Amino acid sequence: MDKELENDFYTWKKRGEEYYSPFSEKTVDTASPEEDDVNSRMYDFGERFFSDMMFEQDSIVGKCLECKSKDGNSDREVTDYIPIPELQSFSYDMIICKIKSLGKDYMACFDSKEMSLTISPNYTDRDYVILHEMIHIHEFLLSKINASYRDILFYELYKKVGNSINNINKLLDSWCNGVNQLGIQQKGGIHSPLFLLKSLDIDLQCGYKLGTTMGYSCSTEFEKVLNAQK
Repeated sequence: MDKELENDFYTWKKRGEEYYSPFSEKTVDTASPEEDDVNSRMYDFGERFFSDMMFEQDSIVGKCLECKSKDGNSDREVTDYIPIPELQSFSYDMIICKIKSLGKDYMACFDSKEMSLTISPNYTDRDYVILHEMIHIHEFLLSKINASYRDILFYELYKKVGNSINNINKLLDSWCNGVNQLGIQQKGGIHSPLFLLKSLDIDLQCGYKLGTTMGYSCSTEFEKVLNAQK
């Protein structure tokens, strides 16, 4: 593991242990029961929806970490799975979950410098809001570890989502437009084509209207693009 990233992981883990520990000193900022609940839900969502972004063996990208070799005893071909050490070291209690008002029109945000997820009180019961921020978290991790993993995941998600959304190319063309990207960044920061595909993947799994996990009133726009005549 890269030394700088190793230090980051150590810092995140130590802060998380202090924040979520019920035995921390009162002088230390600690999670409320509601913030503990958000963190617990992240674990549940991680298991249900993010095995691909964690490059787990049974996910759509698991095959990309497999290595075939010959069994020395029988000369039989065997397959080994070689996980990504950094992702194995990651846990959601490294993310400091906070519930506080972010101002009008802001539901939640992920701060990569602080490794914190902040959600407005009115949106703690909206699963798709937490799922949106979790995509940011996982995309950030992949970029920190090795940017090529993002490209691998994009390719596999493109194939998976494309099997369920006939006009996915049309939607990607619209999403990648420079003017559209600038508008989205002004509303809520960078949302890459990979982010788009993963948000659609979650929409499909949850039975949401396409664009729900993305937010920013995208469901209406997505419907227009996908239903537009050629």
